[in-house]
Formats: sequence, C-alpha cells, structure tokens
Amino acid sequence: MSLFDDLPDPVTESKPLKRQVGDGGDEDGPPADKRPLIDLIDLLVGTAAEKGERTEMQDTHLNIPDFVSKVAAGAYSGEAQRISLFGVFDGHGGARAAHFAKQRIMEQLSAKFPSGDLAQIEKDIKRILLDVYKKTDEEFLREASRQRPHWKDGSTATTVLLVNNTLYIANIGDSAVCNISNVVHFVKSASKLFLLPSYNVILAKIVCFQWNISRYVFSTLRSH
Repeated sequence: MSLFDDLPDPVTESKPLKRQVGDGGDEDGPPADKRPLIDLIDLLVGTAAEKGERTEMQDTHLNIPDFVSKVAAGAYSGEAQRISLFGVFDGHGGARAAHFAKQRIMEQLSAKFPSGDLAQIEKDIKRILLDVYKKTDEEFLREASRQRPHWKDGSTATTVLLVNNTLYIANIGDSAVCNISNVVHFVKSASKLFLLPSYNVILAKIVCFQWNISRYVFSTLRSH
C-alpha cells in the first residue's frame, strides 16, 4: 500500500479562453503577423573555397540564409517573409580587405535594411546598397592608411540579397554572378553602373547593381 492510495484522482482545471482582440492576436500574446503570405521558392545553398598555391587564404564569403534574424538587431518588423544574404570577396595582396568588406557590409546592411513594405524595399534598396559599398570602401581606406607600412590588400565584393523571391545583386570588381541553368552572367565587369529591372527566373526577380567607384579599394589595389 502506498501513502497516496487514499488521495482522490487529480482534476484537470479548465481555463476560460482568452478574449480575442482586434489585431488577430490575444491580449497576452504577440500581435498577429501582418506580412502578406507569399509562396517562397526553395533555397539550397552550398559553398566551397580553395586556397591554391598561396601561403594564405585571401578570399572569404557570406552565407546567411536567415539574415532576417540579424536585420534591425533581430527586431525586423517589415513585410519581407525571407531575407537572406550571400557574398563573395576575392582578396588579393592579403586577406584583410576581403574580411573587412565581409564584416562591414553585413553589419551595415543589417542596420540599414528598409523596415517598410515591399514597395519601400524596392524603392530604397539600390541607394542603401550603394551607400553600404561606398562607406565600406572609405572605412577600409582610412584603416589601411593608418597602418605602417600601409596595407596593400584589396578585394572584389559581390553580394546577393534575397528578399522573398527577389534577388538584389550588387557588385564591385570582377567576381561574376551566374544563373547556372541558363548560363547567364548577371555581372560581367566593373566598368559601369547598371540596373537590370526584371529578369524572371522561376518565381524570382533579379535586380543587379554594379559600380565603378573612383579609388575604391576592392579592385584598384590589385595594381599597386
């Protein structure tokens, strides 16, 4: 016989349902997600890198499928269901420029990404990307000039920002971005600024930006 044999069976207490409030949530929980639901294309990402005959690996990359968790320090409240960030940084003369560009581009994009609706993102993203690239370039030039002897590192910078099903591709230098299935080069050279307004691949729209910024460290230091 157990000490607890004479105790009555436990009774499950029923609790009243919480009153629903106008925003679709409950008064104690978070508000309902108001972002428009979109059928997102599947995303499969892989990376590979090879040092080759160099004594050090001078290249690096970004692979952040869940970049939305970094936008606005994790407090993103805009309409985008998915924000992913990928990048390739082809260093030369050392690894410092590539790693600097990788870190600062990621940090600045997470801080400056538009918080409004999808139309606002479409409107602002080109200006934001250009500003991020220019500021990263200026910051590295200042840092390199403070060193003794001066750093001679350089790097290309190519980023792919996936917002829902739209790719925003920004590039400086000669690192190309290709659609492998159709063998289409979205980025070919660093000689001009261009915008490809709508290139449809499956469900995705692809928008390309490319800059030739005077004295930009990412490419011109190759000749130093």
